Amino acid sequence: MADDTLFDWDERGEMSPWVIEEPESVDARRERVGLPPLAKSLRERQERSSRKGEGAPSPYRERQAEIRAWASRAGWLEPGTIARGGTRGGGSVD
Repeated sequence: MADDTLFDWDERGEMSPWVIEEPESVDARRERVGLPPLAKSLRERQERSSRKGEGAPSPYRERQAEIRAWASRAGWLEPGTIARGGTRGGGSVD
């Protein structure tokens, strides 16, 4: 099944979910639309990236700035918002 959660490389060079609003209810929302728990999707995406030999682009901060700029232009983020929503590694990333 296709999973429409966006994943990207984090500051530790690991594949992780991108912006998640209201992370405490993400699995309930995913279940309602027939998606597996986020942890399972993440594990599968990390395994697929590993098999393909994919790695984090560098430099990380420049890549994140490009992503935030694109997301703002696309209307996904308001200018100046935190790109990761505070769901990765226990704190926000900017």
